[in-house]
Amino acid sequence: MIIKRFASAINIFDLKAGRIDLAKRPDKVFYKENILPEDLEHLLSTSIESRFANLLYGKLLESGPITLSRKELFLLKRYMMMVSIRMYGPENFSAMMKNFEKNAERYLLLEKHFMPWLSMLKRNRDLDLSNQELYELALRVCCENDNIAFIEKDSRATLEIVAWAKTFVESYLAIWDAPKGMEFVLSDCSMVSEYEGCHQLTGGLDLSKFSYCKYRLSHKSNDYEVFLQAKTLASLQTMYENYNVFNLSSTRCLVAINPFFTQYFGMKITDPKGGEFIANPPDIWPAIVQDKNLFKPPISERVYPGFNSMEDRYVYEPKILKPEDMVYVNSMILSLSNEIIGFNDFASISASISYFLWHKTTMKNGDFLSLESKDDIIKFADDLLYDPMFKLQQMCSEKLGKDQQLPYIQLFDEVFHNTLIDFENNKYIYWYLLSSKDETRRFSQFDFLGNPDERIAFIEEKYHELWGKPFE
Repeated sequence: MIIKRFASAINIFDLKAGRIDLAKRPDKVFYKENILPEDLEHLLSTSIESRFANLLYGKLLESGPITLSRKELFLLKRYMMMVSIRMYGPENFSAMMKNFEKNAERYLLLEKHFMPWLSMLKRNRDLDLSNQELYELALRVCCENDNIAFIEKDSRATLEIVAWAKTFVESYLAIWDAPKGMEFVLSDCSMVSEYEGCHQLTGGLDLSKFSYCKYRLSHKSNDYEVFLQAKTLASLQTMYENYNVFNLSSTRCLVAINPFFTQYFGMKITDPKGGEFIANPPDIWPAIVQDKNLFKPPISERVYPGFNSMEDRYVYEPKILKPEDMVYVNSMILSLSNEIIGFNDFASISASISYFLWHKTTMKNGDFLSLESKDDIIKFADDLLYDPMFKLQQMCSEKLGKDQQLPYIQLFDEVFHNTLIDFENNKYIYWYLLSSKDETRRFSQFDFLGNPDERIAFIEEKYHELWGKPFE
């Protein structure tokens, strides 16, 4: 149902062999047989996939505002959860769950005051399941709970599976469209994520949103602020990425955005006592995409004020990406693709392929303009010209007129700047790092700042620069 939305006959590129297969039938690509038992395949089809297909054809591909009921919204979130599980496969999903244990425990620590029943959930390790059994259990729990918000009430659900589901329960959705003349690439990795610039610099630490919430919580101005930041910190344990992207067609994608970003748009907070206030927008921007309009939440319309109903409505206004953001999103999709990609039109993905190839080669060799030796320049050229994707890049360029080409080298510099900008200007990161100096000294992820004394000195200097005073 997704491949058909790209093309009636889709072009396929083999990322390893550099082979292009033209005009393949949608039912002949992107599949492997006998991964799941027949009964589970039937369950996936009847409980999620066929219902999602009706929603996709009936509403999600419409032009103009799209109105979804809470019931339909939960279906979308179950679909995204299912996709996120299936894309890993049994072995990789089991490994991911193992790595997710600490996040789930931190989530429990922060949420058990609001939902004490979470403490009674079993852990994956308590079940002693094989990789395949754990994989199938997660899919069955996802399929058999129409109300994904109450998935923790399922006696089969473990803390890790519940925490995984909360990524989708607590995120909010947006719809992003390709600009005219451009298209999304279809990947064999069906969900891609943007992480903070800090994450990319440090090899996995997400400090931007986290440090802001920690600071606001420790410098609370009222009880509402405590409630907001405690809930946000809990959600950051399960969803530390900025957003997740799911293809719907060659020109539209569905985006699950971290709830942190709702604070920028007049977010109303109701505390457990019934009081209400409007959240102050953060004075940081942790996303690499700079267009804040893309992150605007839907307009919500409750049937019964003060109560949640499955008939509550959410009105979405599809947002059109700027060409440079379109190229960046496609580059994320390409970077996580494993074996093949699919596309409809050569010209419509040309800028994305050229950008990604330059990005990939630069990451391996350093900025071309900074290379000094002849051997370094030759290696850069070889890595560029002999990459399997170079063949695709050449074919795309031939289909594109010179007046349509984007300056992808300049675009790479802009994206790299956007990756660094938050780490360089986010004062809360440096407050957090200096609040726990011993731990910061031990962070191997900060080795790029020098030895422990050098990194503390650098962080203290940045703190002084951003806060206008030394750290106390």
